[in-house]
Amino acid sequence: MPTTADKLDALAPLPTSEWDDDAVRHLLRRVGVEPSADDVEYYGGLGLDLAVDTLTHPERVPYNLVAPRWATRDFDDLAEAAYAGDTEPMIDPESQLAELREWWIQRIRHTRRPLEEKLTLFWHSHFATQADRVRSPRLVYRHNQMLREHAFDFFPVLVTAVARDPAMIRFLDLESSQLDRPNDNFARELMELFTLGEGHYSERDIAEAARAFTGWTVQGERAVFNSLRHDDSEKVFMGQRGRWNGDDIIRIIFEQRRASRFLPEKLFRYFVNPNPDPGLVAAWSDRFDEVFYSTRDWLGELFRSQSFYAVENRQVRVKSPVEFVIGLYRQLEVEEAPATISALALRRMGQELFQPPDVDGWKEDTHWINTHTLLMRYHFAYFCATGTVVDGLRDRAAGPLHEAQYQPLFSARDWVTPARYRNPEACTEALLQRVLGRSAEPREIIHWSDYLQTASNNARVSFDLERRMPSRRFQDASYLLLCSPEYQVC
Repeated sequence: MPTTADKLDALAPLPTSEWDDDAVRHLLRRVGVEPSADDVEYYGGLGLDLAVDTLTHPERVPYNLVAPRWATRDFDDLAEAAYAGDTEPMIDPESQLAELREWWIQRIRHTRRPLEEKLTLFWHSHFATQADRVRSPRLVYRHNQMLREHAFDFFPVLVTAVARDPAMIRFLDLESSQLDRPNDNFARELMELFTLGEGHYSERDIAEAARAFTGWTVQGERAVFNSLRHDDSEKVFMGQRGRWNGDDIIRIIFEQRRASRFLPEKLFRYFVNPNPDPGLVAAWSDRFDEVFYSTRDWLGELFRSQSFYAVENRQVRVKSPVEFVIGLYRQLEVEEAPATISALALRRMGQELFQPPDVDGWKEDTHWINTHTLLMRYHFAYFCATGTVVDGLRDRAAGPLHEAQYQPLFSARDWVTPARYRNPEACTEALLQRVLGRSAEPREIIHWSDYLQTASNNARVSFDLERRMPSRRFQDASYLLLCSPEYQVC
């Protein structure tokens, strides 16, 4: 167990003198995706306290990206409109999901509330639902919005909202759970995946909780409680006897000490280090209990702490596909990117939005990298640098994608054209600063300067940025940097 001194050290805030560009960039990579130069300048200028306060109170920052109209219309409104003959063109569910994915990709790319989207993505995996089982893109959208609205809430409040969410009710078969045939899917995942973790409940607890949650169903597109289908008899759950309903089950769960440990451990691995020091995690878990399960307050303290910015916690997380793809767009200031390519790249890299692999959500960190998904990252980087769609990023079901229709999504030459970049060393510094977000080391300056002065046929070329240096050499250099091991981590 951590001592009082250890706990104070873990929670101590970062000294003002250490709030530099590297610290700002580290914070923004973890609370969002790769930041742009403007992001670093803006949040750096706010100072640590105000920067964290702004990130953890997104409601203070105006931003909204309107969702597709079909997603926001109420089910009853649609029924009334249909009755009145006021119908909209029919859109098949697959097309609706494609629209929804593009909407979320654009939201993450352009948001002024990065932590709101990053936390929504975390909850999307934690409270996983799959679009193909929910069978309603509108319910998928509402589930996503519910997670966003409660993202910073007290954890028990969020869990209660999830238990009454139509998409979750449908996904975990609460619709089929009734008085004489309770279904234990939701009850099991509530404890195993949402609040306590495996081994901290009994099979009897699952059975009793399943009885308590009977009666919930989906009518139209609303969660409805039907008392005639609810088991109102006495139950014994975690040693407590009573005529418990679902809210009682959630209340009793959060009376268990383990409930204050499970989520902060997972959040710490997500935002700080996938392989953390146990004593550090224990100290932060204690703090989660002390702030009464307030996700907002806990994250605010975490992002101000010395432990968050410690050297051993930087550049240790493998970027998720969302962080890699959308982070590249944001960092390199790519304004327009083909929606089909973006969504397909995420799917091929293992993170198809609204379709986690199973009830356990996505595995993080090194699980994102294997021989196939790493190759997809290289293919995507090549597409961004050259505009060429290689076979790995072709969706044959959607028809051919012609290479000629795309241009490179950024110009590396534009990064090195100012007058001060008249030599290969200065250009190397500009490239590494733009792509990797740091200064070049002496050995890197030698290596990349040599690369910039070597033609594709390995012939030596004289460096003349204004007349003779081909743009392709800078594009190739940026592509190789995007494929580097360093760019895969944050």
